[in-house]
Amino acid sequence: MNSRLDNDPLVVHRADLSIRKLKLPHDPGDSAHDREAPMPEAIDVVIDEINLADFEVIDIREPDEVAKEPLPCEHQHIPMNDLLGNPSVIDKEKAYLLVCAAGVRTNYTANAFRSAGYSKVYSLVGGNRVLSA
Repeated sequence: MNSRLDNDPLVVHRADLSIRKLKLPHDPGDSAHDREAPMPEAIDVVIDEINLADFEVIDIREPDEVAKEPLPCEHQHIPMNDLLGNPSVIDKEKAYLLVCAAGVRTNYTANAFRSAGYSKVYSLVGGNRVLSA
């Protein structure tokens, strides 16, 4: 049994309560992955303080959530688990605004990407609730 605790999160699927381990994205050439990463700078942005046109918006909600309440702006849909599982789908040089229902999942996801060297990934405080208001 491994006595070392992993920093990788567990995800519980809402429908069947199955649990799976997510690997956080990291730079494969970075041997510092196993060390404690410093806290990234603040990544949360407030809708009144940004221009959506400055970002590529990514909706990280699950398909059923998107179907019930679509985002009222141009965006890509990449569910959180898919995005975390395949970070190469985004470009480290572009600015991304992640949106979920309330901002909790986007904060987690943006922090994971920031820790992996994606400096232009942001979380929308309040999520779709503030976009739809």
